[in-house]
Amino acid sequence: MAFDSTSTADSAFLWVWSQGAVTGAPNTLNRIHIASNTNTKIYTVALVGGTLGIAGGAETFVKDGKFMIALNYQNFAIVGYVLKELGPPICNYQWSSQTSGTTSILYSVSAVSDQICWAAGAGATIRVTTNGGLTWGNGNAAPGVVTGDIYNIYAWSANDALCTTSPAATNIYKTTNGGATWTQVHTLAGGFINAIQMVSLTEGYATGDPVGGVWEFLKTTNGGSTWAQVPTAPAQVGAEAGWNNSFYITGTNIWWGTNQTRAYRSTDMGATWSSGVTTGSVNSYAIHYNSPTTGLAGGNAMTLSTNGGANYATVTSPGTSGNINSLEGNGTDWWATRTGNTVYRSTDGAATWTTAYTQTGASFNDMDFTLSNGCPVGWAVGSAGSVAKMSNLVSVISTNSEIPSSFSLMQNYPNPFNPSTKIAYTIPNNGLVTLKIYNLLGKEVASLINEVKSAGTYEVNFNGANLSSGVYFYRLESGNFVDTKKMFLLK
Repeated sequence: MAFDSTSTADSAFLWVWSQGAVTGAPNTLNRIHIASNTNTKIYTVALVGGTLGIAGGAETFVKDGKFMIALNYQNFAIVGYVLKELGPPICNYQWSSQTSGTTSILYSVSAVSDQICWAAGAGATIRVTTNGGLTWGNGNAAPGVVTGDIYNIYAWSANDALCTTSPAATNIYKTTNGGATWTQVHTLAGGFINAIQMVSLTEGYATGDPVGGVWEFLKTTNGGSTWAQVPTAPAQVGAEAGWNNSFYITGTNIWWGTNQTRAYRSTDMGATWSSGVTTGSVNSYAIHYNSPTTGLAGGNAMTLSTNGGANYATVTSPGTSGNINSLEGNGTDWWATRTGNTVYRSTDGAATWTTAYTQTGASFNDMDFTLSNGCPVGWAVGSAGSVAKMSNLVSVISTNSEIPSSFSLMQNYPNPFNPSTKIAYTIPNNGLVTLKIYNLLGKEVASLINEVKSAGTYEVNFNGANLSSGVYFYRLESGNFVDTKKMFLLK
């Protein structure tokens, strides 16, 4: 049995399971509306893995835009089921500068989550944060192993990261203890590794400039501890070479940029290769795909592919001068930097661009995002230790198709929180809704909702990473309804 915690008191449900009449028969889930004591929906659940049936443990929750239920089966593990697709979240982005603790140039950044990020640059500088960028620590605590400038770093936890330098030979280094120590795991004379990306905890790839007429394309199957050249790597054409951080993998698709008006691509994890002409841009300093078919490659101009990199066409470029040197995106949203202190954003598939953020004194070199509650968050890094973070202050999803009978504002959960919390509310009819955050002095510190919403039940994810610890109030207004509740941010 589980209580639907996304519902309100007068529009709440109990989820009750029922085993089949005979052993092995499908179980049923019954959604009972508490106020009316009616069974509003029956789901048939086929048994899995030879289990005898649901053991009695169940919990409903919202994850990645889906309303889900987790069931605990007898003689089996917990299994999750999608009950409803809730649609994409509403994201509210905010950029802010951070103090990295170094004045060295930062060439590369790797966002693990909205809390964990690694950055690296000149003179074997490595910085890492585990609290969303409130503080940055030394990620190369025992210097001397990593030598040279770090042009690419890739991390997948607060402890695990890989980086590459090419002072003479090209090298890959690995840490498993948050940068306390590093170990050299690969070296090759005459090479220059441009980028690394892991696709699982054990499998990863690295691309580098051609050596002996063949592109350097390496693979690891043990979490980066050893690397080997992939025998199917493409042959060099002319004097082509690659660029730092211009490398992207999604699914079985791999792309990297070059200095010869082409970008390489593989659709089968490097078994076979082809290239697409980046018409209008000789250099592809940055490359990113929002799907297996749609991606951007940037250099002196922006180019778009809609066929997985078979070819590219010139589209509108952000800004007016300089080279496009980093790209990120999600869906129809794109972000780009262009040899300067500005981050640009497009919300229409790169048809038009606007200024998203400007940081005085910065010259951004790289950018990396990750998804948090369905919304991209991440960092941009550059000159003199410059760091900027894009946070999602709030994401809003509709959690229930039922029309509630009254207004209500729920207590946030968790509370106290650090730095994110969820706020649920219901509105029984369409109308303008505002949801704002205030400090103890009554000053508005965040506006979460200010738009017309349809009647329904909503859940807001609020991120207070940019606020200090303390007591805050959140206030919901819609029509004649007003309610305020207290919450605690504890860092």
